[in-house]
Amino acid sequence: MQDLENLDLSKTIFTRRGVRPLLVLKGGELYLGLRPAPSALPFENMFGGNEPLGIMKITVMDGESEIPYAISCGAFVTELRTDAGVVRFAPDRDANAMRLEGDVPLLRLSGETVRGANSIALPDGAETGRGGRIVYKVARGSFTYDDTWIQAKYSNVAPCLDVRSDGGKLEMACIEVAPDIDPPKLTKTFDECVSENKADFEAFRKTLLPTDGLTAYELWAASPKTGSIDLAGESWLFSDPLAVAERVLASAEAGKTTVIPKFAAAALRLIDGQMIASIPEEMAGRLKAALQESLVWWKEHRYDANKGQYFFAYRSETGEENPQWFGKAPVYSPELQERLSELSVAVAKLS
Repeated sequence: MQDLENLDLSKTIFTRRGVRPLLVLKGGELYLGLRPAPSALPFENMFGGNEPLGIMKITVMDGESEIPYAISCGAFVTELRTDAGVVRFAPDRDANAMRLEGDVPLLRLSGETVRGANSIALPDGAETGRGGRIVYKVARGSFTYDDTWIQAKYSNVAPCLDVRSDGGKLEMACIEVAPDIDPPKLTKTFDECVSENKADFEAFRKTLLPTDGLTAYELWAASPKTGSIDLAGESWLFSDPLAVAERVLASAEAGKTTVIPKFAAAALRLIDGQMIASIPEEMAGRLKAALQESLVWWKEHRYDANKGQYFFAYRSETGEENPQWFGKAPVYSPELQERLSELSVAVAKLS
C-alpha cells in the first residue's frame, strides 16, 4: 500500500508542484521525465494533460556493467540503493530541476533513439531537446557525453551522459529551461531543496480539508490541470476559499458550452459555504459570467420545451471520453437535469 514514505512510481510521479522534471517508471526501469507540455488543442485542455514523458533512462554502472538497484521512493527523496552506493533525487523549485547526488562509481543517463532530436555537449554537462530543453549540469564528478548522433539505417545514436564520482561523490542537476534563456544558477544544496519541499507540501496541505497523506501528495505533485473541467471535482478537497474559487472558475470557463456543467455543484458549495465573500471581486464577476453563459447556452441549444428537459446531442457533451450508456441522440439524462438545476440556482444566488 502506498503512503508518503513508500510511493509506487508506476502509479505516482515523483516531483513537486511548480517543477516540470520528474521521475517515472517505464517498463520497470527508472527514467528522468518531463510533465507534458500544455496541449495546443482547446478540447484536449478541457480534460487535462497527457502522461509524463520519459526522457533519459537512469542506470548505475561499474565500468560497462550495470549494477542492480532497489528503488526507495518517499514524498521528498527517491533513492537508488545498490551494493556499490546510493543515488538520491530531489526536485529543486527555484531552478525547475531534478537534483541528484550519490556515491556510486558511475551514473549513466541514456536516451532512446529518436530521429530528429537535438543534442549538444557542454563544458559542464550536456543539453537535449526531446520533449523540452533539458540542461544536464554536472556539479561534481567527471563526465563523458556521446552526442555524435550518427545516422545509421534511418535512426540516430542515442545520447548518453556518463558521470563518474570524484572522491567517491557525484552531483548534478537536470534543468528544464526555455529555449531562449540561460540555465539558472543553483542556489540551494540538495538537503535545502528537500527541506523546502517538505515545508511547501505542509503549507499546501493546510489549504485542504482533512484527507490522507497520499491524496494530498498526489494533488500537490500533479501536473496543473489548467483550463480543465476536472478542476471542479478537485475543488471539493480544498478548504481555502481562494484555492476553491480558482479551480471552480477554471472549470467553469473551460466548459461554459457544449460540456455538461459539472462545475455547478462546486459553484454552489462556494456560495453556500460563505466563501464567495473571501475571493476577489474580479474573480467573482468572472465566475458569475461563466455560469450565466453556460446556463444561456443550454437553454437555447439543448432544452426540449415539449418535454421540459435538457438533452445531450453529442457524446462529447457528457464530459466522458466514450460513455457506453450514450444511445441515439437526443439523450435525456437525469444527471444533466440535476446539473442544470444546480447551475440555475447558482446563477440566481449570484445575481
